[in-house]
Amino acid sequence: MNTPTQESGTNRSKPGQQSSPVTDEALPDAALVAQLRAELSAAETRAVESSARLSELFNEAPFGYYELDTEGRVTRVNATFSRMLGRSEPDMLGQHIWDFMEQEWMVRVSRALASDSPARHYVYERTFKHEDGGDVPTLIDSRPLNGDDGRTAGFRSTVQNLSERRQIEHSLQETSRLASIGELAAGVAHELNNPLMTISGYSELLLSRDIQPSVRALVEKISEDATRAAKVVRGLLSFARSSDPEKRYAEVGPILRHPLEFKQYDFRLNGIAVSVEVAEDVPRTMVDENQVTQVLLNILTNAEQAMIGRISESSVAESPAPGSQVLAPTKAAAPVAAAPVAAAWVAVPKIEIDLTGDPDGETLRISVTDNGPGIKPEILERIFDPFFTTKEVGKGTGLGLSICYGIIKRHDGKLWAESVPGAGSTFHIEIPIRTPADEPQMPALRGWAQGDSA
Repeated sequence: MNTPTQESGTNRSKPGQQSSPVTDEALPDAALVAQLRAELSAAETRAVESSARLSELFNEAPFGYYELDTEGRVTRVNATFSRMLGRSEPDMLGQHIWDFMEQEWMVRVSRALASDSPARHYVYERTFKHEDGGDVPTLIDSRPLNGDDGRTAGFRSTVQNLSERRQIEHSLQETSRLASIGELAAGVAHELNNPLMTISGYSELLLSRDIQPSVRALVEKISEDATRAAKVVRGLLSFARSSDPEKRYAEVGPILRHPLEFKQYDFRLNGIAVSVEVAEDVPRTMVDENQVTQVLLNILTNAEQAMIGRISESSVAESPAPGSQVLAPTKAAAPVAAAPVAAAWVAVPKIEIDLTGDPDGETLRISVTDNGPGIKPEILERIFDPFFTTKEVGKGTGLGLSICYGIIKRHDGKLWAESVPGAGSTFHIEIPIRTPADEPQMPALRGWAQGDSA
């Protein structure tokens, strides 16, 4: 008697299907599957890491990069280029590239993209507009971006920021120009010095004798003009023979009082109020106290002379006593005046001196602000030029700020001015924070006018 064989549910065949039982040989190799899975996981990890590295390389490249479609819209941009313009990547995507350029280039770029001529490789300079309104000069290398059909689908461009290069070129030109002027000044000073000594000597000799009053008046005029000419010669020599600073490790805060001691009487006489604010924890640095005092004295004198014309307005203002000094440890500690009092202070001639430290601990800054008439833009860009002056003939040589500029440069610092006509001016002195161990052991080249870097 035949007994029916029990089949497992997995081996049963449906009607119309052929049975295919699973044997041990057909079972997958578990070890092989595990190995394949491990290799696949490792390949995925490597792909993710490679993509991350490429993305980092793309966004942190030393040059900017962007891609455009045929309508000039930005389709891709790296972080370097967006930072270059002070913008974010999402804000730039989808925008026309000429929206970020100077007005004059908008039409040119749009016409070039719309042209039917074959796309070519272009290298050109263009000026982009920074988010803050400033100019960003660049060198652009643009190439066609081809689609799958081989036709031009847009452009891809690399962008090099030329701002630093332009600054270096300007500095080199300025250094060369100042070196030539320095040599000329030294030669002129030497040629004038000997005759002036003779004129001064003989005029003093004549004045020591009993001469007629009419003659004495003429000789006194000769002596006075010779003395003034000698002062110009000394300025020329100071400009041409700039000496290296004799630095010492010192606090800068106390140095601010030195020029104020010299100018205290003049400020009181002219009704000029002075405030000094020194931030807390400003570190010491290597500095030549005498030379920094000379720079501050020159800036304060210029500010005083600029504000003398406004002194008559201060008679109706309620203000602190003229010539007073308000000392505050920090800016936060300075009192805030109410609106009516602040309005009255507008007419008061005043100078504010601030000393602050860089949060990064690399530099400190002295700012001297006055509420004088300000400086016109066309004059502001020339105030550090040798022999440039807006003062009347006989009242200025045009060398003061040039010498100050050289002094700060020899401290490896910066000196610049900001001004709004009618709203006063601010001179900034920035000096690096250094210890005696940071100073170079080799002596520096003497004479900034003979070729110091600018």
